[in-house]
Amino acid sequence: MRVLFFLIFTLFVISCGTKKEPADCSRFKKGRFLLKDKVNRINYIVDRDDSVQVELNENTDTIVVMGIKWVSECEYELRHRYRARYSANNMLSEPIITDNIDTLPLQVKITGSGKNYYVFDAKTDRFGFIYSDTMWQYNKAGGFKAIGEIFTGE
Repeated sequence: MRVLFFLIFTLFVISCGTKKEPADCSRFKKGRFLLKDKVNRINYIVDRDDSVQVELNENTDTIVVMGIKWVSECEYELRHRYRARYSANNMLSEPIITDNIDTLPLQVKITGSGKNYYVFDAKTDRFGFIYSDTMWQYNKAGGFKAIGEIFTGE
């Protein structure tokens, strides 16, 4: 019995001292992702490059364009730029511009990751809660134009 107790205690001490490997967040800085909002039953397709994130709400065909700023290896801030409707012929409606001075950034921290996803916490100073969810890497083509095509019209 003492041996069993000693073994369990030793394993507990060793596991408490083991450092968890940090997530490799560099693979999530660019690409296409899928966010499934299970509460509202909405899928968002997210297209991201170094400085811009575009989100397509598949239910409403609304696009939200945000600036993205990486503040550390696994933390970034999103700042709303504008939103517009996306039509079937891949044309954007007149954008509704948001003044960046009036918008607080959404602060996002990647808290864990797997082979094709990451788990994140998001918060803003305006609200007193943290939103946690999973962002999936999404390799399906289509949906909406790539970021460069949206801005250049190509």
